[in-house]
Amino acid sequence: MTIIVTDRQTIERGIVVRGTYAVISVTDPERPAARIPRASGCGAVLRLRFHDAEPFPGFRIPPNIIPTGGADAEQLARFVREHQGQVDVYVIHCEQGASRSPAIAAAIAEHLKLDPRPYWQQYVPNRYVYELVRGRLAT
Repeated sequence: MTIIVTDRQTIERGIVVRGTYAVISVTDPERPAARIPRASGCGAVLRLRFHDAEPFPGFRIPPNIIPTGGADAEQLARFVREHQGQVDVYVIHCEQGASRSPAIAAAIAEHLKLDPRPYWQQYVPNRYVYELVRGRLAT
């Protein structure tokens, strides 16, 4: 099993993936959905819309910022479970490919008993996204 983290620009240009794969597409709510070329190995695409926000006590998120929530995490967990064993690769993208997608990748890696350290060493994962997804995958 392989997990690829990328950004919106790269996914829209098209990436080469060997084997069957599923795409998890995360975009900002005010942006149009990413254009994802459907190559022959692409089995499914999950589209989620939330900002790269990390709520914490004592900080009020502006009303125009939409963080991820339990429903997104639950949908993501169902998607991963549904395609586990059916795909060779999960391709995960967000706008910049630096925070939301590596957070999701780290949570999926742990769920699949893969090493999540590369996502923490090479990126700056959104801890809030990671904890939500990790929690839903654990149940």
